[in-house]
Amino acid sequence: MGKQVIVLGAGIVGVCCALELQRRGLDVTLVDRQAPGLETSAGNAGVLARSSLMPFNHPGLWRQLPRLLRNDTVQFRYRASYLARNLGWAAGFLARARRSVFHETTAALDSLIRLSATEHLRLLDEAGVRRRLRDSGWIFLFRSEQAWQAGVLARDAYARHDVPTQALAPAELAQLEPALAPIFPRALWIQGSYSVDDPAAVTAAYAELFQRSGGTLRRLRATAIRRDGGRGWIVQGDTGSDTLTAPDLVVALGPWSKELLKTTGIDLPLAFERGYHMHYGAVDGPALNRPIYDTGGGYVLSPMARGLRLTTGVELDERDAPPRPL
Repeated sequence: MGKQVIVLGAGIVGVCCALELQRRGLDVTLVDRQAPGLETSAGNAGVLARSSLMPFNHPGLWRQLPRLLRNDTVQFRYRASYLARNLGWAAGFLARARRSVFHETTAALDSLIRLSATEHLRLLDEAGVRRRLRDSGWIFLFRSEQAWQAGVLARDAYARHDVPTQALAPAELAQLEPALAPIFPRALWIQGSYSVDDPAAVTAAYAELFQRSGGTLRRLRATAIRRDGGRGWIVQGDTGSDTLTAPDLVVALGPWSKELLKTTGIDLPLAFERGYHMHYGAVDGPALNRPIYDTGGGYVLSPMARGLRLTTGVELDERDAPPRPL
């Protein structure tokens, strides 16, 4: 009890780690270069989904690979030079697109997601932001019967892990989401899932709860970490005199973790999965009742407090490469 720990990264993962460590009686310092929730946690689709147990490198990837390697789909893009510099990672990624590994991965992800949903409900109440939650699930849209049949692997995985779903005919889809154009002959409603109307605000509210409960929030850009003999860890800031020490350390910096961990000799096999989002205001409020995923269009459209947010598919490139919104 009272043992000190530093959590690097005040996105949704880092803040939740800090809150749980604090709940277990540790003295936690949460560190980020910005205010909580302003990096990748600010621009996501806000979905807390049981269906997120499907890894990208699933057994069906081999059938899709020739199409994906053409580098012209809306779901997946890559920069050839970046992929060439990371062939080892790419080979390992593809090697795990086996059925045995797929079953192991989906089971592990399902157990984490089941836990996270319960914890988020508790934290939303404790932080006083339950009003931001919707419990109406989200909907996958399919533009053809062929696309629907191609999704059988995912539907089987959902059934195996008791993810509640409902197949929707066009009339049923129109009843749930009347604002959608009638161009989707098939849809799958992922039930038992949640979404929030402002991911950044939720993260900030969690961070405020952490501070109200006695946690320390520090603004610091961590540039290096090293072991402090046998006593723990030293976190070096971007000024020579700015350092933090603690017996234990959590690195939850997302794509910035790889560079920082290298300073202590740890080289993660980590590639960068980038994405883009646009936010659209709505005069009369969002026209959707829940997030939708257009599987053919490769985007998710989520109703937010300030309108509609559109998030894109995946791009593999350097973390800080210039945007390529094509």
